[in-house]
Amino acid sequence: MSLDAVTIQVYQPAGDMPVFSEEAVSRSDVAAIYAYLQSLTPSGPRPEITIDRPDSATGAALYDYFGCSGCHGSQAEGVFGPPLAYTPRS
Repeated sequence: MSLDAVTIQVYQPAGDMPVFSEEAVSRSDVAAIYAYLQSLTPSGPRPEITIDRPDSATGAALYDYFGCSGCHGSQAEGVFGPPLAYTPRS
């Protein structure tokens, strides 16, 4: 995602991510967070999806690869972001 796309997601999020005001999270804050996220390196190659239907092991590997646990928790229980486990999502 570009910095502009991340900024829009912070102030006008799609989905269940909470809305942040510029008073709570400044544009400079967003840029610093973006720079940090860009500095992270994936832990190995992107997992390949090699089957025609969803697979929980591949899903877990992708969840780790994309760093979802940083906000949603290692077991998708919710930390900074909302819980994803056992929660219906559109």
